[in-house]
Amino acid sequence: MTWKIRTIRSKVVIYFLAASALVIGLYGVMTYGLLRGNLEAEMENRLTTAGEIIAQEINPPDMKYLELKGKIYFSYREKLRKIRDITGVRDIFIIGPGRRVILSSLDENEKFYINLDRYEIEKAFGGKTSSSKLYPGEGGMYYKTGYVPLAENGKTKCVIGVDASAGYTKYLAEYRRTLGIMGIISLALALLMSMLITGGIAARINLLKKKAGEIAKRNFSENITVEGEEEISLLAATLDSMKKELENYIGEREKMATVGEFSAGVAHEIRNSLGAVSGYAELIMEKSADEKVKKFAADIVSNCMKMGEFLNNFLAYTKEFTPELVTIKTAELISAAVAELPAEVRAAIVDKYSASDAETVCDVYLMKKALYNIIINGFQALKDKAGRVEIFLSREGGKSVIIIKDNGAGMAPDVLSRIFQPFVTGRKEGTGLGLAIVYRIVKEIHRGEIYVTSEPGKGTQFAVKI
Repeated sequence: MTWKIRTIRSKVVIYFLAASALVIGLYGVMTYGLLRGNLEAEMENRLTTAGEIIAQEINPPDMKYLELKGKIYFSYREKLRKIRDITGVRDIFIIGPGRRVILSSLDENEKFYINLDRYEIEKAFGGKTSSSKLYPGEGGMYYKTGYVPLAENGKTKCVIGVDASAGYTKYLAEYRRTLGIMGIISLALALLMSMLITGGIAARINLLKKKAGEIAKRNFSENITVEGEEEISLLAATLDSMKKELENYIGEREKMATVGEFSAGVAHEIRNSLGAVSGYAELIMEKSADEKVKKFAADIVSNCMKMGEFLNNFLAYTKEFTPELVTIKTAELISAAVAELPAEVRAAIVDKYSASDAETVCDVYLMKKALYNIIINGFQALKDKAGRVEIFLSREGGKSVIIIKDNGAGMAPDVLSRIFQPFVTGRKEGTGLGLAIVYRIVKEIHRGEIYVTSEPGKGTQFAVKI
């Protein structure tokens, strides 16, 4: 199960805390590392300096007598103990050529840790000072040992070791605790600040949400003014502007709906009257012997049919549809629309869609009508019998894309920009409602997309995405 942060307030708080924790953590790590490194370097310098001072008090030729544990041995042991007590170190010892301690200021039963420092000891025997890493010792303390070469005639004979407790580790521990406490306090302050900041923003957003809800209920008397940050104020101003536009749009739509209902009623009455006129004209054609009268009667019938077709399109444009959506193979939908076309139109169609297995969800009756109108429009634009209307089909983002392309006369830019408006047409005999109906079916009823490109003399292409 995926956990999602759903509110702006939660996101801001979490991001604020995460950023604060990151900054505090980086600061703590960097300062702790820098402090520890400086303290270790300082201790190493002190240990090696002490070792060099001690080396000046030792006569290298005496070192070969230390293993005898005679007078020389006890004399140096006493000297090293005095220096140890003065300097406060844990131990001062001498490592012989066999890499073992031949003299120490500690008692013989006390522990040595030099086996852990083989690399540092070999480095000292190579003539360079060195120091061990911190290591835990007695009493829960940490210790560090410095190694200084003791040379005779330019050759290292023995190594002096100075071992001391790293007292600064307790200060480092205290520093870690302080960092932890300061980190917790800082995160708490960051949480409080983010809650205060986002609380104000959330309150204003909720107020905008409430006002938007009132608009959704068509309560346009609600005044949308929200004080606050520039972005919130801008959003409120935009919402207020949208409210006014929506109020005007709904008002216009209601007026248009009233006009549409009135127009539909008038259209029905006109269509009924046209039926009677056409019927009488056909009767005159059958009964009259006068050829001139027959010709006039035929003209009446023809014009009544044109007017009837116009009224059918007008009613289709103004009628409110509730689509009956079904899932259908898009190629089958196109084939069903093509099957209803006149024979001469079907002869001009080039099928480039049948191989596609794309599907769409639509009202079959309405989409067939839309495709029918587009294809008829393309066919009527053809210049001669060599003209063709090509139909393509593809899938894009789970939707079907139908392309209807003709190589006809094309459209001028001024006509193209208004092609989907009612009563706009590029043909003298056209009504200008066919493509307006297409637009309404695709965009308004099916929430699809429709695009058209055209160039005079080269043809037109419609792309329908549903």
